[in-house]
Amino acid sequence: MGERTCTSWSLLVSIGGETNSKAIAGLVDVDRFAASAVALVDKFNFDGVDMDDETRGKYDPAHVIAYMTSLSNALHPRGKLLTIDAFYYDAVPDKCAAVTGRCFPKQVEPLVDWVHVMAYNVDLDVAKAQAVYASAINDTFAAWTAVLPPPKMVVAVCTEASNSLYRGCAFGPGPSLAVVTLWTQWSRASGGGMALWAGSKDQFLNYTYTTLLTG
Repeated sequence: MGERTCTSWSLLVSIGGETNSKAIAGLVDVDRFAASAVALVDKFNFDGVDMDDETRGKYDPAHVIAYMTSLSNALHPRGKLLTIDAFYYDAVPDKCAAVTGRCFPKQVEPLVDWVHVMAYNVDLDVAKAQAVYASAINDTFAAWTAVLPPPKMVVAVCTEASNSLYRGCAFGPGPSLAVVTLWTQWSRASGGGMALWAGSKDQFLNYTYTTLLTG
């Protein structure tokens, strides 16, 4: 996962993902886990770690705080970055537990450099998903910036295409390019930037999303 600053790129290794959610939920020795993450960062000269914990149902905030604290203690003194991914509704009080079975632990905020809010995979129904995306700035993004300092709130979008091989979106439609444009403008003024899942797929779309997000 690459993150661009004004003058350079930072390359982070992403740990987790939906297929590894059980392994993350089952972590016992968080210090050993952090040490292994540091070893991976050092081996490949990464700039830090992005934790992609997509655990649902058995999500334990205390567990998340524990392993993120250990990672922060291991990485930040070395000048490395630490970020975390979050589901769209994780900061919305009346929806986080009901919709995704988890709510963002506020204690994680001081441990990370920023949070990737996955603003996609919200509904299989096209009309419902579009309505969610249309109101995002006024409701869900506002909820996130109430929990995080705005510079730490990064909006992540997914590549959308008719060819399934080029789609980063997995559960229903992603935001349209018009919506992504509005979000990019909002994030530059009021947030912490944009992220894309997945850049490797955007190469088949003439880097449409990458150009939009970084242009």
